[in-house]
Amino acid sequence: LVMALTDVQDNLLFNLSSPKIADNISQACFTNFSKFYVIFRRVLLHFYPDDQERILSILNFSEEEVNTLIGINQ
Repeated sequence: LVMALTDVQDNLLFNLSSPKIADNISQACFTNFSKFYVIFRRVLLHFYPDDQERILSILNFSEEEVNTLIGINQ
């Protein structure tokens, strides 16, 4: 019983600094960034239709390209 308790505690401590947790956090951050980028780009294009060329020259990546660059599958 003592050994089982130690194994459970070791497993819980490993999860505190687990690469899996870091991966989940970075995945969530990159997903939020991707959503922000897409919405921000659409809003700018909607509010400033006369500056479409300028906006697209600055925010020149499509949603798929951004997702590929930051390594998420959406």
